[in-house]
Amino acid sequence: MRAVRRGPRRRVATVLALLALILIALGMVRFRDQLAAWWPQDQVSRLLDAAERALAEGRLAGDGHSRGAEALFLAVQAISPDDLRARDGLLRVGEAWLARADAALAAGQREPARAALEAARRLGVPAARIDALEARLRGLVDGDAQLQEWLERAGRAEQAGRLADGEDSALAWYRRVLEQDPGNALARAGIGQVLGRLAGEARSLLATGQLEAARERIRRIADVEPAQPDLPGLQAVLAEAMAARRAERERKLAQAEVWLAQGRLLEPAGANALEQLRQVLEEEPGNARARQGLARLAATLLAQFERAAADFDIEHAEALLARLEANGLLDPQGRSRARARLQQAARRAEAFARVEQAGADPERVRRLLDQAAQALARGDLWAPPGLSAWDTYRQVQRLDPHNAEAERGLAALPARAVQGFEAALREGRLARARGYVEGLEASAVPVPELPAMKRRLSQAYAGHAAERLGAGERAAARAAFEHARELDPDNPDLVSLQARLEAAGA
Repeated sequence: MRAVRRGPRRRVATVLALLALILIALGMVRFRDQLAAWWPQDQVSRLLDAAERALAEGRLAGDGHSRGAEALFLAVQAISPDDLRARDGLLRVGEAWLARADAALAAGQREPARAALEAARRLGVPAARIDALEARLRGLVDGDAQLQEWLERAGRAEQAGRLADGEDSALAWYRRVLEQDPGNALARAGIGQVLGRLAGEARSLLATGQLEAARERIRRIADVEPAQPDLPGLQAVLAEAMAARRAERERKLAQAEVWLAQGRLLEPAGANALEQLRQVLEEEPGNARARQGLARLAATLLAQFERAAADFDIEHAEALLARLEANGLLDPQGRSRARARLQQAARRAEAFARVEQAGADPERVRRLLDQAAQALARGDLWAPPGLSAWDTYRQVQRLDPHNAEAERGLAALPARAVQGFEAALREGRLARARGYVEGLEASAVPVPELPAMKRRLSQAYAGHAAERLGAGERAAARAAFEHARELDPDNPDLVSLQARLEAAGA
């Protein structure tokens, strides 16, 4: 009886449970939208947090162990397609891919840049911004081909021995590659090889005494790689060789000055002043001491020429002038003046010969003395040839060697020349002042004031040259400079003035 009573109770419980399940199922169907909005919310929040962390850490894509920011934001969208946070996150991931592509391009990493650009395009980054970076990517690819061509040209130049000179040299091509790709290992290795060969060439040149060529190669090495291993040793050897050369140059200059004082100007061969000075100038064309020595040598020969012309020794004067010209000791203007001086001397010699043929007629002597006095009064001391006071008194002496009036007239010429020189210098008439100096030199009469006169006139010509150069008259400046140098080669103003003339192309 007790078992019969328990049976109906179980059936009632079972029925009630079934009714509850049906009601729950009906409720879930009826309120499914509300439940869907409430139940996954916790999962979406977790995915968004993970996506933001990944984005902040730069994990844009997955690495096989964890999902990246892009995959996590896409997972949120799969659960909640309208989620604005996921949409904004994907846009930021796209921007991050774009920035990564930009950085890869800057580093020359083509494949990473290409992958980043594809990801940015996939996530909707504006096409205009992507296209700009893709243009840079194409340029990088094209640049690789250009770099390869430059490397090949560098190799060909190196094989041909064109190491460092000119734009088509191996060094120039390798450096061009490094300008575009600073980390290019092939270019760096190539430059190392070129510098090594330059160092070898420098050693050979030093051994054969070709110091200038060696110094140029050493300079190139230092410009490109100051830490090149061979450089310190090469620089030390070069410094020692240059010091030895300077000492030898000083010895040659001292020897040349001794020979100048001894009058060994052009002879004997191999032991004369001209050869010593020329050797110095071949090594150092701008050596001021050698240039001054050469100017003194030329001035000495010119003085000998003037004395020969004044004595009407035309043959000797012609020989001296020929030696001056043959050795390049006269510039075109100096050569023209010397030729004119020789012609004047020849005309004077002819005039004297005619006087001698006419004989010592007292009336003729008187006329010549009167002509000489008139020339002296006019200031025509040495010019014009044949009619000057000097020439006319000399004609009288040829006719009457002991004529007292002619002797007094000739003796008065130096003092008159000094007076005329001072007046001409005060008035700025430099050509006339130079005429008095040249006349005194040609007369071979000892005049204590002459050296000082030449120095002062040289300074005046140097000042005139500076004025003409300042006015842009380069030819006039050069002519005045040459007069100054001819009068006084040791004029200290000439060094800086010559530098200014050369800088101006005069």
